[in-house]
Amino acid sequence: MERLEFLSNNKTLRIYDVNLMDHNRCFFCSYKDSPSAHECSKCIYVGLFGPMTWIRKYKETLLVKDIGSNFRLKCPTIDIKDKRKVCVSWYFNDKLLKANRKGIVKQFKGRVRIRRNGLFFKRISEEINGQFKCKAVDKIERVRSVNVFNIIVPERLDKKPFFDYVSNNVTVSVGETVNLEISVESTLHPLILWFHNPKSNKYSIENAFKMNNMEERHPQQHIIENVTQKDAGVYVITASNYFGTSVAKIFVDVIDVGKNVGQYSARKSEGCQIKSISILLLSLLSTISINLNIRPYIITIAEKVVQ
Repeated sequence: MERLEFLSNNKTLRIYDVNLMDHNRCFFCSYKDSPSAHECSKCIYVGLFGPMTWIRKYKETLLVKDIGSNFRLKCPTIDIKDKRKVCVSWYFNDKLLKANRKGIVKQFKGRVRIRRNGLFFKRISEEINGQFKCKAVDKIERVRSVNVFNIIVPERLDKKPFFDYVSNNVTVSVGETVNLEISVESTLHPLILWFHNPKSNKYSIENAFKMNNMEERHPQQHIIENVTQKDAGVYVITASNYFGTSVAKIFVDVIDVGKNVGQYSARKSEGCQIKSISILLLSLLSTISINLNIRPYIITIAEKVVQ
């Protein structure tokens, strides 16, 4: 046959211009490797579209996913009726992904699983950043589809919210105005709750007196006008998102200035009266001690009383 050519001392057979007439044509070879002999056979399978015929064009998709999210990548096996005859391979940055019997890809620490109907991601992290490619090949090694997914997982500085500003503890007088402020940094929209003198460390929405819902325009600020004694205590603020909760506390002490001044005046008046009585008693004891010659002892005792 003119289309046949033997190369490398008859070790290689090259066939040119393969056509449908060559379908299922087999070639046999034998060679001796002292002291034994070997035989081999190679058959040609010719498809209607020829080897490596493309049915679908190359498709590329860009996906942006959040840390901790779950999703699936599906590799379409277009217009192939018998799906069992299709071999799907997955690649990450052009390296073939290998999985164990349970479909777990070890290099991603259990976050990625390979299934027949796609690639499954669970609680992803930054290591998923890169290019995932799926290739569907039929039994005669024709590439039926190639899909590329460029996945971007934005890096997060913190997994949970954090307070970058919290008002200092404050002492105010009755009737004044106090402004409590916080500032929260979070990569995801946080839920902010305010509590006043909570009875436990279990901060639930039901016990909050303020939160960042549609009605609350300033969830990071709490203004108390005309302060009373009931406003005193600890104010607990929580900021939560998908990754966790942060807690901040502000202590408010309320003083009734008028009441304290009245108490101080009463105590001062009582002290003056006691001192006057003590001086009078000292004078009386001094007079008595002249006749009894016990003046030094009486004076000492009286001075201590006055003091």
